[in-house]
Amino acid sequence: MRIFVIAALALSFAACSSGLGNNQSTDDAEVKGSISVDRGLPHGVGQPDSASMGVGIDEDLNLFFVSFGSSSNPYRVTEATLEGREVDLDIENEANKPATTDFVPTTSTMTFAGGLPADGTLTVDMDDFGTVELQVKSGAVVWLDSE
Repeated sequence: MRIFVIAALALSFAACSSGLGNNQSTDDAEVKGSISVDRGLPHGVGQPDSASMGVGIDEDLNLFFVSFGSSSNPYRVTEATLEGREVDLDIENEANKPATTDFVPTTSTMTFAGGLPADGTLTVDMDDFGTVELQVKSGAVVWLDSE
């Protein structure tokens, strides 16, 4: 009898939870990204003629942000949030840390649980640096000048 009651409860719980899941849209769920920061450009991405930053999709379909500037105190993504087709990036460098005058690329790569939308465009808000529309496909990049 106990096994029957436990099985019935488990089936009821599964039915309730799957019903909730089917009625809720995960497309609009807010997902925090996992961020890694590396010196250099993403694999397969060429350096632009003139740009101070860029945002794109790498060959693994992850979002990346590239800044060109100081190697000792680069701008980098400190927080990334995906909600539907909109990505919000917090971009910072250390305010009281000295910066070198070299000009090197630093890449912040963001991965999101469940991945990016399969196709179409993303709206990427790059903090104080503006907002861009980005095609969701490997190799898509939008380069910007900070001026």
